[in-house]
Amino acid sequence: MNKFKVINNATTLINNDFIIDPWIYGNLYCNAWSPYPEPKFPKKNLKLIKHCFISHLHQDHWDLETIKYFDKKVNFYLPNVIFIKVIEVKLKEYGFKNINYIDMGKFNQISKKYSINIVPPLNRYALETDKVDEKDEKAIAIDTGLIVKTLNDNSNHLLLSDNSPYDYEIYKKH
Repeated sequence: MNKFKVINNATTLINNDFIIDPWIYGNLYCNAWSPYPEPKFPKKNLKLIKHCFISHLHQDHWDLETIKYFDKKVNFYLPNVIFIKVIEVKLKEYGFKNINYIDMGKFNQISKKYSINIVPPLNRYALETDKVDEKDEKAIAIDTGLIVKTLNDNSNHLLLSDNSPYDYEIYKKH
């Protein structure tokens, strides 16, 4: 049986070894955002993480105050989009080397336990409808989601993070 635990915001832990969008400890955006209630998650448990998916560039999805407790051998999985390269640079500054870019829309087996499929942005219009070129599907869209297939039971689990499907046409397409 697989165990999923939502820790904070979009931060989800699967089976104590796969974390999605880690933000547990740090105060973000010039201390304007902080985890509430104060997290009780033991920092030593972060050493058990083997896989980490970061859905997009916003700090509340890749908090370095949380990530710094990971073992340096953690495998990071990032959507293969241009804006995410900033995260790679920071992770390398912290001594992480296993950074993998994954194309959207197809399953990739990352271990004996998991296969993942990155869900493309489903919210290209979000709140900025008047600023978007309707022909550009990737315009302002940065939020991705994830389908995690747990291989022990062949189940699919959809984690959208901030990737709410505002654009019904894109949603239907994918």
